[in-house]
Amino acid sequence: MKKDMYPDIVKRFRQMGDMTPDQLAELADILEEVSPEIYEHYRALSDMLKGQLGQVRKICLERGAEAAFPEAEKRRQLLYALEKAAAQNVILSEKYEELASALRN
Repeated sequence: MKKDMYPDIVKRFRQMGDMTPDQLAELADILEEVSPEIYEHYRALSDMLKGQLGQVRKICLERGAEAAFPEAEKRRQLLYALEKAAAQNVILSEKYEELASALRN
């Protein structure tokens, strides 16, 4: 991924507002490719991913993962994004263990 594309990528994700599970999975994949050396853009994307996953966590704790996301594929996409975010140290995996467990079921 070319570094000159970073501002457009950040802009595109900012315009999405609340993201769908597949958009979160895409964001997690893109963040993996963004160079942390370009801190401003890396940080913007990681903050978006962290914030969106925080909202998902809150919704799932209130309503239950299956009720909030009845389609198994959506739960798989969320789990994928969650695991990638944890692997990249965007989120604390311990804080999201309960959500990860709920999404696996």
